[in-house]
Amino acid sequence: MVEKKTHEDVLRDAGRPGNVIEALSRVMAELPAIGKDSKAAQAQGGYAYRGIEAITAHTQALFAKHGVVFVPRVVSYEIRDIIVNDKPWTDVIEQVEYDVYGPGGIEDKIVVGPILAIGRDNSDKGGNKCLTQAFKYALIQTLNISDGKDDADQGSPEADARPAKVPDAVTHMRGVVRAALTANEVTKEALEAATAKLGYPASGEQDAEQLAAVLAEAKSQMEPAL
Repeated sequence: MVEKKTHEDVLRDAGRPGNVIEALSRVMAELPAIGKDSKAAQAQGGYAYRGIEAITAHTQALFAKHGVVFVPRVVSYEIRDIIVNDKPWTDVIEQVEYDVYGPGGIEDKIVVGPILAIGRDNSDKGGNKCLTQAFKYALIQTLNISDGKDDADQGSPEADARPAKVPDAVTHMRGVVRAALTANEVTKEALEAATAKLGYPASGEQDAEQLAAVLAEAKSQMEPAL
């Protein structure tokens, strides 16, 4: 009795991957190194990055060759109104999953995600930016595209020396002036003491004399409100 071949066996006999995992493995084997060859504008920090076009330029042909299809599915989203430079913007926050199909057809699939993506925009492109970001990182994570600069364990950021909760600057100045007025004097020493009490010691960029001058001027402007 001849054992009936499975669809995977038929595919393998034809030299094709038998399922989505085998197909992705072949894509990974044939995928060239993709460096961070793009560079952000100097106004944005001038950092090097790996753009989505640099990745899909290689993966598109390999996916077609090995029968791999990525299909996005937004599982949740949120739109937040924000202000950037006194102008209205939005943050679109999405959770995106990808059904990744292989050569075996509609039932031959795995799910990648959910992947968190955030798209900031001042028009109607926030959702598009989310999907672009999500697809980029779905490809990076699924196909092991990386270099040393992607490793978050390379370094440990220093903790900010400023207080965890920073009051509004006007509220802070008003509080300092109020404290100095309570002592019936707006001297450098009184302002230093009041500032330190409120958790705002003079920084290296603004010494006590500069702070005294600024707050003495603020005192004259704020007296009616105190």
